[in-house]
Amino acid sequence: MKERRWMLDAERSSLRFGFTGARGEPVRGSFETWSGTLTMDPDALGEAKVEVRVAAESVETGDLRTNEVLRGHLMLDVASHRVFGFSGRQAVLAHGARWRLLGDLTIKDSTVPLLVDVGWGGVVPEGTQNSARASCTARCSFDTARFGMRPAIGEATGPAMVEVEITAEFVCETRE
Repeated sequence: MKERRWMLDAERSSLRFGFTGARGEPVRGSFETWSGTLTMDPDALGEAKVEVRVAAESVETGDLRTNEVLRGHLMLDVASHRVFGFSGRQAVLAHGARWRLLGDLTIKDSTVPLLVDVGWGGVVPEGTQNSARASCTARCSFDTARFGMRPAIGEATGPAMVEVEITAEFVCETRE
């Protein structure tokens, strides 16, 4: 097989996050609007490239106040930075179907190297002979201070380490 560009299937994918809030409470949420591409040859996964773009304002925690704090200028600053993203550039086999993907996470005006653990679900034909689907689950964590995020005035702490999980399915029209 040769290298192909795969598009994220947004209906079958999710981007979730979690952290411990300023008062010690667990905060869980997701981003509702995001897109991604995967450029890869299933026979050469180590050369895979990943691009993920997220609409910062689409953050959803189920709590209006928390959503507004996360969208505010001390955190994601959606008024000035509408999109953030990840660019994966090198994959290394870790064990079995587990991979480590090295890339760059850009939030606000900061770009930081990030290592992402990826569980590869494989590729399966879908529908017609010209369509295929690939699946994976990716997990990482990062320190928000590296992106200039800080707690609101009067808050002892803000989210420090954010844990992120992406469950993604990509589709590809193989046009031979």
